[in-house]
Amino acid sequence: MKPKNLFKGILALFLLLFAAVGCERDLTVDCSDAEFSVLNGDDTPVTTRQTLNFNTSASLKLQARNIASTEASVPEGWGCEVDIPKRAVTVTAPDGAYKDAALDGDIVITAKGVNGSLVRVTVPVEAVDAEVVLKCTDDLAEPVSLAYGESAELTFDARNVERIDMSDLPAGWKAVRDGFVLTITAPAADDDTAAEEGEIELTPYSRRGSKGASVIIKVAVAEAPIVLTCNEDIGDVIPFRLSDKKVFTFTASQNVVDVNVSDAPKGWTLKPDLEKLSLEISVPDQAAADLAAEGSIVLTPISNRGTEGDPVTIRMQVSITAPVLEFDVTSQYFGLGEMVTIHVAKAINVADVGLKSAPEGWTAAPDFGSQTCALTAPATVSGAASSGKFVFTATSASQETQEVEVEVKFNGLHDASDFVKFGDAVAAGASIDDFLLGGEVNLFADADLSQAGRDVIVGAAGKPFSGIFNGNGHTITLRIAASGADAGLFHTLGAGAVVRELKLAGTITSSASDANVGGVAVYNDGAELNGIASSVAFTYNASVNGGYYGGLVAYTRQSGAKYIDCHTTGAVVTKGIKYLGGLLGAVAPDTEGTMTDCSNAGSIVLNYGALGMGGGHAAGCVGNTEKSKWTFTRVSNSGNIDYNFGKTNGAIYSIGGAFGMACGKFEECFNTGNVVDTDGADAVAGTRRIGGFAGASASGGYPIRAFSCYNTGKVVGISNYVGGFMGIAEGSKPALNAPNEFTDCYNAGDVLVVSNTTISGMFGGFLAVSYQCSNLTRCSNRGKVLGFTNRSAGGLIGAGADQLVIDQCENTGMVYIGCTVASNPKAGRPFVAGLVAIRGTNPVTIRNSKNTGAVTAMVQAAADVASAYVSEIVTVDGKPDVTVCDDATKTASAGATVTAILKDNWNSNIPGL
Repeated sequence: MKPKNLFKGILALFLLLFAAVGCERDLTVDCSDAEFSVLNGDDTPVTTRQTLNFNTSASLKLQARNIASTEASVPEGWGCEVDIPKRAVTVTAPDGAYKDAALDGDIVITAKGVNGSLVRVTVPVEAVDAEVVLKCTDDLAEPVSLAYGESAELTFDARNVERIDMSDLPAGWKAVRDGFVLTITAPAADDDTAAEEGEIELTPYSRRGSKGASVIIKVAVAEAPIVLTCNEDIGDVIPFRLSDKKVFTFTASQNVVDVNVSDAPKGWTLKPDLEKLSLEISVPDQAAADLAAEGSIVLTPISNRGTEGDPVTIRMQVSITAPVLEFDVTSQYFGLGEMVTIHVAKAINVADVGLKSAPEGWTAAPDFGSQTCALTAPATVSGAASSGKFVFTATSASQETQEVEVEVKFNGLHDASDFVKFGDAVAAGASIDDFLLGGEVNLFADADLSQAGRDVIVGAAGKPFSGIFNGNGHTITLRIAASGADAGLFHTLGAGAVVRELKLAGTITSSASDANVGGVAVYNDGAELNGIASSVAFTYNASVNGGYYGGLVAYTRQSGAKYIDCHTTGAVVTKGIKYLGGLLGAVAPDTEGTMTDCSNAGSIVLNYGALGMGGGHAAGCVGNTEKSKWTFTRVSNSGNIDYNFGKTNGAIYSIGGAFGMACGKFEECFNTGNVVDTDGADAVAGTRRIGGFAGASASGGYPIRAFSCYNTGKVVGISNYVGGFMGIAEGSKPALNAPNEFTDCYNAGDVLVVSNTTISGMFGGFLAVSYQCSNLTRCSNRGKVLGFTNRSAGGLIGAGADQLVIDQCENTGMVYIGCTVASNPKAGRPFVAGLVAIRGTNPVTIRNSKNTGAVTAMVQAAADVASAYVSEIVTVDGKPDVTVCDDATKTASAGATVTAILKDNWNSNIPGL
């Protein structure tokens, strides 16, 4: 046999043996007759009828062997499912609402064996309705008793209940069913046709239509108590004098619709006012012979059903010999040293009048022979009472006495009502002379304006306050929920206005688009604020890049404004606002003003999310001073600033601990609050200028000039520009001899730049970037500079260029810079130095400076990191170094540790991050 045929023979033999084995298995198992039976729970065959409730199923056991398939025949509306692997038969009764369903019958299951044999099993079935039960969870043994118009809820437990029919209601009653809760309402009290009692029957039905036992609810009206109460103390006899007139007020239960008043005693007069629930009782000026010396008045309340309640009795007594003295005024305002003569308007039985007491510093000169008294206010506020009462004692021939009070006040603001009137006068452009005292508007007591119900308390657009406001150390409490754009205590402070010695507390909230909100004022057009302390908290709920907010003033629009000894502590939480500062939102371009000895200690949370804040500025003290020439002296922020952009690359022009955009002169100003991107490691870099002291200075011809200023707050962020002291200094004009100047300034806060999702731009311990002419003299960085970049970083300046002069400056902070291959840095980048990483071809001058901080950087070449400086035109472009760096700087910086981590060893580990 050939090999090929031999192979075919072996394969055929193998297949024959396999078939024989398979056939043997079929003959012993699969080829026998089908076995199939349905069993009860005790494993006995089902022979009796299976009774199920409508809409329910029952599971029966199954015994089966050698079954290839099954088929079930069911009565109308029934269901049957055979599950051979699970050895179960599920029988489902019809839906009770299916009227054509068979109530009983046989389910016939035909099982076909693998050999074609058949087995039929019959399961008798019957569908019955379950018991229909409706039961109230409340006790219905007694009637449900309700006052007229009162409602009550009853809850029910139900079983097999598809619907509930409700009987007709007793006249005037109402009942509303919601699921298995029934609300019953008694008739209105004025419904004369209503039934005072009755029954409500609820009849339940199943889905099949079977009726359950009804629930009977008995209802009845129980009239509510009829109550009339006097608001004044009438427990004792009420004394009256001749000509007395007294008003009594009452409180009544809702069901009181009328009050019967008894007749007055002889000679007395009653004036009831049912609408106001008041009663005026008076006696005549002269004692007639028939005047009743005493008596009582009975007031009986009547319900809307005509039922009387318990009466109220007022007992009175009149003395016909008691003195009666009245002046023509009971309250009077005064100017300094002003004398006002008051006159006796009524005198009955008065034999003598004496002065019992007077407010501190006030005098009275009575002349009761001419029926007058001269009242004189103090000549100065100091040491005198701002308000009080003159108390006079009138004595009759019978030696009975009466005390008569005349309230006196200095012109000014004594309470919230006065303040609102003053605000309205300013808003109307009306005279405020009535509020002036010595040429000033004085606040003489704390004023709670939380119920004023207006966005601006004083003034309006085009109606500024231009006077002097003296808070005298008192506190104004605000609760403003602004509905319009402008909100604050004052709308506008005009040129020459002064607000001093004032405290503010409370809250301001706004959701208005382009809101302009200031704690003291919305706008300052040249006013002075002196001695202000505000704890007002501000919440802005609109995601809008527009408007102004300042804890003191939103927007200072004109030159001449002064801020002296002003302090804010209120927390700020915002989703927007273009110009925001704990003290001022912004000052207008080309204005001059001063801020001295002012501070913010309130925290600021900038929840920008995905909102683009391009052109926006935010800071602890002043948001924006762009193109201005202000002077800031000893201005500070200690509040933390937390910001986020919702893990997006959202932009903002600047965020600074104390100042956002900083132009002008700054002396002894500082920040100690942290500035932190709370997106953390998930933050995404965007165009943002972030700094511990200030975010940026970038206005041509309007440089920053900072002297003895510092930052100690931590700065954490991901952006193009992150600096411990300032994000970026640029825009200065050498041609105008206007460089940015930093003298005797320092940063001691750590600069941390890290993200798992993106790479940052340039950052440094003092400045992130300096472009277009800056002079640094005796400036330093002491904080750590840690983070990742694919561009440049420095212990003092992250990127310096364009006529930058560094003189007598120092970095002592550790610098540790990382880079990632994924960020695809250009050749020669990042480049890192202990003092400054230099960009551009314009020379940078470094003299008498030093770096002593350890410098470690992930770079592409060892020459890309150095102790003093690295120039990009050398490392990247291969051009000659134009940097002017003296030997003193090189020598002083030579001892610092410099470590280059080359590309093959780049990693994600930076100590301290």
